[in-house]
Amino acid sequence: MYLEKDYFLDDFYNERESWGFYSDTDDIDSILLNFKGDKEKLNFLLSSRNYVCPSYFIAKSIVERTNKNVWFYSFDKVRDGKKSKEMGAYHGAELPYIFNTHDYWLPTSETDHKITKAIQDFWFNFTKRGNPNSVDDTWIKFQPSLFNVLSFNKDISMKKSTSIDVCKELGFIKYQ
Repeated sequence: MYLEKDYFLDDFYNERESWGFYSDTDDIDSILLNFKGDKEKLNFLLSSRNYVCPSYFIAKSIVERTNKNVWFYSFDKVRDGKKSKEMGAYHGAELPYIFNTHDYWLPTSETDHKITKAIQDFWFNFTKRGNPNSVDDTWIKFQPSLFNVLSFNKDISMKKSTSIDVCKELGFIKYQ
C-alpha cells in the first residue's frame, strides 16, 4: 500500500472513531506485536480496514444469504529487489500475474512465472466451470468461521487470514 509520508500510526488511532471503530489502542497494539515499524503496522491496519475486512464481509454475506460458493484469496507475494520490498504486496499487485504483464522494472523470477501460471489456471477454470480448481481441490471454498484464504506467495497454499484479529476489532467479524 502506498502511504503518505506524513501519515502515522497515531493518525490511524485518532481517526478510528470516525469509522465507528472504538477499540482501545492497547487492543490494536496487541495485534501488531509481530510487525517491526510503525509504517509496517500502519500498512497492515489500512490494508485490512480498506480491503481485507470489507471483502470478508461481502464473501460471508454471499455464503450466508445466497448459499453460493465463494473462493477467497490473499496475494502475499513480494518480488525480489529493494523497491519491491518497499512496496510490499500492495492492492493490485496480482494484476501482472493474472494477465502475464510483468513490468520490466520489477524483477521477475521463476517463482513469479509459476504463480502467474497458477493464477491464470485458477481464473480460467473459474470462468469456464464456476470452480477455480482442476483435478485437486487446492483452493478450498471459503468458510467464514475459518476465514480461510488461498495465499499466493512463494508457495501457494491455504491459510487463515492474517487480518482476522483486526477484522474482529473493526467489527467485521463477531466474536464467537
